[in-house]
Amino acid sequence: MVALKRFRATGPSFADLVPYAGLVDNGVLLLKDGSLMAGWYFAGPDSDSATDFERNELSRQINAILSRLGTGWMIHMWTPPMARAFCRVV
Repeated sequence: MVALKRFRATGPSFADLVPYAGLVDNGVLLLKDGSLMAGWYFAGPDSDSATDFERNELSRQINAILSRLGTGWMIHMWTPPMARAFCRVV
């Protein structure tokens, strides 16, 4: 029999560190502290071909919608990094 005890990690595992407890509904997670987290995917219009006015108007509309949430909310937005023009050629 091989002694594996010295190779086993004694610290908390990845599952112990993440706050997720389970899936409540489509896009809604129950966290270990009892709170709920919702997530969704949104792909906006192509901002590269939009005018400055169109970008400012979209920004104004999003700001007006999100300002209605009040306090106690956190919004996290992530955009994938875009490759530089010379990287796309390679």
